[in-house]
Amino acid sequence: MKSPQVSVIIPTYNRAHLLPRAINSVLNQTFQDFELIIVDDGSTDNTKEVVRGFKKKKIVYLKHDKNKGANTARNTGIKNSKGEYMALLDSDDEWLPEKLEEQLRIFTKSAVVNLGIVGCDIFYVFNNLRKERIYNYYQKDVLNQFLQGNFFQGGGSAALIKKKVFNEIGLFDESLNCWQDWDMWIRIAQRYNFDFVRQALAKYYLIHNESIFRDRSNQGTIRRAEGMLKVLEKHTNLFDKYSKLKARQLKGTALRNLGTVNLLLGNRKKAREYFIKSTKTNPSLRNILTFLLFLISKDLYIKILNIKRKLSEKYYDSS
Repeated sequence: MKSPQVSVIIPTYNRAHLLPRAINSVLNQTFQDFELIIVDDGSTDNTKEVVRGFKKKKIVYLKHDKNKGANTARNTGIKNSKGEYMALLDSDDEWLPEKLEEQLRIFTKSAVVNLGIVGCDIFYVFNNLRKERIYNYYQKDVLNQFLQGNFFQGGGSAALIKKKVFNEIGLFDESLNCWQDWDMWIRIAQRYNFDFVRQALAKYYLIHNESIFRDRSNQGTIRRAEGMLKVLEKHTNLFDKYSKLKARQLKGTALRNLGTVNLLLGNRKKAREYFIKSTKTNPSLRNILTFLLFLISKDLYIKILNIKRKLSEKYYDSS
């Protein structure tokens, strides 16, 4: 049988209640030459029954015997794919119907040479109601932009990637439990160019704490900060060569966040150590003032942090 042009990969873990929305957004694409690979990363809920309920030949269901993490699940899907292009979709996100068609059109008509990946704008969706459009666009010196931070919002859900890219640069780094997309984009940008559809074609939901970047708890902050430090360390030579100052700024912020979380958790000695490291790494005004406030009154600093957190939660959970 002829291989599909696109392999869509949805990694999922205990999201049976959200998975149908993601699946339907793939099945309702205007472009239909695809296979849909759902990688169940050891779910203990009724994910398998939900997938079986669709009864579509396009759907391939794979299951890990235990939970191994999103990166491993993505890699399992890629390894078992047959398409020329890879489209990744997180199980708590969804696509608009024209997503694949518009991105494939860019691959066909783009003037960008050595094109390996096409992205799109996305919608942040707050509490299932309020939408905010996030713009993903940059063509020139993309590598330098990624060394300033991950401007490509929406993670893999906004990307369409040639499979040969993975064959050449490798799969997702399974040692990273956060910022794995940013790590992948940095690796791709060293060999390939990017282009973008100037439309919002995916929805990224911010209504729960089930994903790392949507988790505003102390543990979520720790995972993001530690993940940031791992990516910076992994690409030390690259940052040192092209963006040493930005790397110091990012590292300083991650260390400051680790200090803040440890203070909230009652680990004041450890918090002090991180604040000192943050200030030494990047003696910015914010890092210095944070450390001084910590030294002057730890209790006042905690009160300020709790107020900021409540305001942040109110913003993200508002409709």
